[in-house]
Amino acid sequence: MAVSTKALLETVDQIYLAGCDPARWPEVVASCQSLFPGTAFSFFISLDGLGHDPISTTTGWDPDWIRQYFEHFPKLNPFNDLLRSNVGQVVRESHLVSRDWLERQPFYQEWLKPAGNYTHGANLTLARDSGSLARLSIDIPERFSHLEAPATEFLQRVGSHFLRAFALTSCLHAARVAEAGLQGLLDRVSGAAFLVHQPRKVVAVNQRAVVLLEQGLLLRISPASELMFAAHHTDEKLRHALQSAFASPTLSPANFTVMNGSSKRYAVLVLPFRTSRTLATVGADRGLALVLINDRRRAPVPPSELLKSLYGLSHAEANVVLRITEGNSMQTAADRLGICRATARNQLAAAMAKLGVHRQAELVGVVAAVAPRLDLDPDE
Repeated sequence: MAVSTKALLETVDQIYLAGCDPARWPEVVASCQSLFPGTAFSFFISLDGLGHDPISTTTGWDPDWIRQYFEHFPKLNPFNDLLRSNVGQVVRESHLVSRDWLERQPFYQEWLKPAGNYTHGANLTLARDSGSLARLSIDIPERFSHLEAPATEFLQRVGSHFLRAFALTSCLHAARVAEAGLQGLLDRVSGAAFLVHQPRKVVAVNQRAVVLLEQGLLLRISPASELMFAAHHTDEKLRHALQSAFASPTLSPANFTVMNGSSKRYAVLVLPFRTSRTLATVGADRGLALVLINDRRRAPVPPSELLKSLYGLSHAEANVVLRITEGNSMQTAADRLGICRATARNQLAAAMAKLGVHRQAELVGVVAAVAPRLDLDPDE
């Protein structure tokens, strides 16, 4: 009983649809299982068998037996170790172990046999590292042992598609997490915040930026999604500031003042936005800049969370930077933080590397340019 080419192509289409929409994985598994009636099909993602990812799904099993498995049998399952070194290879269970060996296993006698006498099957480990596992399994009862060969062939033909689609699911999840984190950062900035892609296309804004845009006096977003100030001379300042930010991310942030129609003064700060490793892994472009606009009457001093959020500094690195930029010596900064001088020096060096500066004078310039115009106080 071979799977037809038509059924195979339809399955592959479903697999990639599920890669883009993880809610479809149960539908894919059910469709695969329907090709081999009487079997149980599983797409399983776990942490060494001790837990499973939400997108893990199975069909053909009695739900009560699945519950019992996770409660009592993961550590008793000998196939976890037997399949450990077979990443990327489809394995037939009847070729992997002898029937005599299988019948001596407590796992078989206590779970596999009572659950349906599953003596045959095909398994494909898609990916495995020190802490995680992704596996496809078609488990076959004794009375349907003739399905093992076509099930093995089926996994050989669709396995690579499952792997690519699973990777797509993982990347999309990472992208959504990064996007949510980025929006959370912008929402914590006091004043209006615009994330801009070169040359000046708006990628994301916070709520205060929305309010400023709705007022329509100071700036707008063009039909081409470009950030533009109402006054021509101010717009030219923005253009030059963005060009500098994109051309040389190590330069100090550019800042200037702008007035709206009612003579209200705003401070504008333009600085390079350095993408984190998380954003880089999902293809985020490094050609980004942050445009921050604040009422000049406000001059809050940012906490260490600012440097942590914008530049990826650790809590300790941010604290050292703030102590140094306040004018403290290295020894004084170390004493106030309760650490040794060598530790403070190492943390400062790590922070300067993340900020893209090479001298303490440059460090002071970066922090001084940012500090009067940002506030990440969550109570704001």
